[in-house]
Amino acid sequence: MKENDELQLIDPAIMTHVAGLDADGLWQLTLERLDELKRLESFHSPALHGLSYGMEHFEKVFWMFYEEDPDQVRWGLIHDLGFIGKPLRIDAWAASGYLDHAWSADVTTSRELIPEWDEESDAHYFAVLFDVLDADHLDLIAGSLDSFRKLGFADDPAARLTVRTMAKTLRGDSTLRAAYIYQT
Repeated sequence: MKENDELQLIDPAIMTHVAGLDADGLWQLTLERLDELKRLESFHSPALHGLSYGMEHFEKVFWMFYEEDPDQVRWGLIHDLGFIGKPLRIDAWAASGYLDHAWSADVTTSRELIPEWDEESDAHYFAVLFDVLDADHLDLIAGSLDSFRKLGFADDPAARLTVRTMAKTLRGDSTLRAAYIYQT
């Protein structure tokens, strides 16, 4: 169980695209984005662990994992391609500016982007729940962080700057959003 909620940039379009692909589509997307996937520090899709042993072995590992648990391969690729950069850990109180605001009542959630996973799948266990936020939501979170910092409660003084930078990124790229990932 995570101690804090997290905030991370996401690409909702790739998430919904991956969620709708069949087996061959997942394989083709993996091949198309292989260079990007190889640069990741760690993988969420178990099928990608075969990359270091050459393409022939990788293809066998991909299909082995897909046959065993297609939802987990799909969720792993959603995570590996759809979540951008490193998450910022924040206390739930830091998000109170967003969570207490009327804007939080009508946001897209992970349940609207990504299908429900089969309960037998590892994806059901590993998937995260999140709200999809825009730059204005991040401004509310940054405001909360600033208010709590002034009261002496802020743990991470750089968090406000990180959230503001995320908001600026969203304003510069209309295809991106941020995920407010609830602790699980």
